[in-house]
Amino acid sequence: MREIERRRLLASMSAELNAGVELESVLRTSVERSVTLLGGHDGALFLMEPGGVAIRGLFEHWPRQRTGAVISLERLPHTRQAIARRRAIWFTQADADGDEGAWLERVGVTAEIAAPMLSGPGCTGLLYVNFTAGQAVPSDDDLEFARDVAAHCALAISRAQAFEAEKRARLSAEQAAREARQAVELLRQLLGVVGHDLRTPLAAAMMTVDLLRDRGGDEETGAALARVAAAHARMAALTRDLVDFGNIRFGAGLSLDRRRTSLDAVWSEVEAELRVAFPRHRIAAEIPPGLSGEWDRSRLVQAMAGVAYELLSHSPRNAPLEVQATADGEIVRVVFSVRGGEIPDAIRQRLLDPFYPRPSGRTGIGVYVASQVLAAHGGGVETRASAESEPARLVVRLPIVCD
Repeated sequence: MREIERRRLLASMSAELNAGVELESVLRTSVERSVTLLGGHDGALFLMEPGGVAIRGLFEHWPRQRTGAVISLERLPHTRQAIARRRAIWFTQADADGDEGAWLERVGVTAEIAAPMLSGPGCTGLLYVNFTAGQAVPSDDDLEFARDVAAHCALAISRAQAFEAEKRARLSAEQAAREARQAVELLRQLLGVVGHDLRTPLAAAMMTVDLLRDRGGDEETGAALARVAAAHARMAALTRDLVDFGNIRFGAGLSLDRRRTSLDAVWSEVEAELRVAFPRHRIAAEIPPGLSGEWDRSRLVQAMAGVAYELLSHSPRNAPLEVQATADGEIVRVVFSVRGGEIPDAIRQRLLDPFYPRPSGRTGIGVYVASQVLAAHGGGVETRASAESEPARLVVRLPIVCD
């Protein structure tokens, strides 16, 4: 009958332990229920330290400065015996050795059960239940029951620790995600602010160039102003791409204002920009009249210019740029080619990687933004390997009617 009653008590204790997941609650229940079930006066839980040579106080029934205390197992012979035998050990203050007697005196008890908290082949800690004078010496069955109680505590504590670890990991991940979102938003704002603030000095610089051109001057001055204008055009394009790159990668993406637009009107703006940015290159374009589609004109100008900039950056200084547009059903293809130019295989394979460096030290942000603009229209940009005698080329594919 006593065995049946103890099984019932263990089942009741297990149910009570399983009702909580917070470590503090499980520790409190473990110690208080253990003290009650074993008829003790006081109790404490100690967990094994890494390395298995010491134990650390985790929870105590009465406050006696055991929580947080680290005790070497060398100073606790009965505890070592309990771990080695994998069973609960009873000892009195008279039997105590090492630090055991001092601890019993501090707690104010005369005897103690040290029960190892077993988990599989290992021991995770010790359950101590303390007794005052007059307590009968427990039987072997009593000590076996104490070991079972400690094992139930070990299982519940292990589960609570896993829950706490998962909770900490989740909170840490959420904090990291918040910090990442904040960093991304800060970067997006920074790119936007920098891009916006650069426009004013760039515009002032170009106004100065136009003013000096209007005043006239010798050929050398004109050439110098042309170089300044080209540099301005490239910086303006980079600034525009930088802002859009921030919106694409860290913001809400690109928005399009699609309207019926003729490709030759788009190209006229692109060519005007290219003639300023690359004054040494001759530009020859074949754009069939009447070729039009539902496109965002300003975005398409940006995309075409970005593709041309990328190709010309891999070309000799005076090589002509040839552009040819054709319609194939509902698809427009615009082929950009430069004889004598060469896009290295490594760059061709990573053409749309915005941070893959080019030989000139440039990045691929411009052509990356161009590809995103074209993708928003349902199109794209591609490069093809060419024979030594063939020109370097990039091909823009653009639906006439966007989805």
